[in-house]
Amino acid sequence: MLGEILFEYEHPNIPRAKIDGYLPSNDKHGAAVWELKYDRRIPSGHNQPRSNKAGGLINDVFRLGTFEIGDAIERLLIYLTDEEMKSYLTNPHNGFDVLFGLAPGGSFRIDSKFLDGRAPSVRDKVHCPLVACDAVARFTMSLPSVHELRVYEIRRATAQPISIDFKVP
Repeated sequence: MLGEILFEYEHPNIPRAKIDGYLPSNDKHGAAVWELKYDRRIPSGHNQPRSNKAGGLINDVFRLGTFEIGDAIERLLIYLTDEEMKSYLTNPHNGFDVLFGLAPGGSFRIDSKFLDGRAPSVRDKVHCPLVACDAVARFTMSLPSVHELRVYEIRRATAQPISIDFKVP
């Protein structure tokens, strides 16, 4: 029921942080939490602060990974972007191509080691505890107006990294 969904929910493990949405469990469904992000060209026409936005995306992964509230919980990162951020995220030099190019079912480990290899402007946007997470691609779609939609399930990492199933963006 819509009345169950809580928006801008206080994060239970990070002081002064909020999560975009939380659905508590009940007798009909399990709990779910999500972050929504839409990166698009800024109205001035200038370039976006791409590395900062990529850092914000990784911060959302860690924010979801640290969300614990007692029950088993599904953690989702829903990401929509335009061609400018797609270009940044698919450039192998920036180190996000494996994540952005995951095929549904594929997964990628995001942890402090991954973060260490990113630009300082990416690392500076991460303000959450660094807990190892596996981002599992659940849905990918190219949309009109050169937009890309990605939905990732964020799981607390297991001892061994899980496989990567990469698709060409």
